[in-house]
Amino acid sequence: MTDDSRNIEKVSDCVTVNSKSENTLCKGGRKKMLGGSFWISLLRNCMGAGLMLAVFLLLDRGRLPVKKAVSCYGLFGLLAAVVFSFWYMSDHENFVRFSGLLAIPAVGIFCIKMSGDT
Repeated sequence: MTDDSRNIEKVSDCVTVNSKSENTLCKGGRKKMLGGSFWISLLRNCMGAGLMLAVFLLLDRGRLPVKKAVSCYGLFGLLAAVVFSFWYMSDHENFVRFSGLLAIPAVGIFCIKMSGDT
């Protein structure tokens, strides 16, 4: 009973159903979020960190000259994206649960330390 419009593939404890809309179901009927390789995760994390840090950089008067501040923000953003991407690869379920909650305080603490107003 093979149907070309529907391809089912078992990956660990998840089942991927490829049809017009791709769905991935895991144990207990949960949908798997944020699929992809390390590189996709790194790209997604770089975009998130970059946008969040850009907002803080534009709104703040830093204690460092602009060139140094931009390079510090860039290095921190890249480091955070790499660390979050390794976390994504090592423990996917906890990453999905807690990465959003951890990203804001981590970036917030960095931005407070970089701020010239504190």
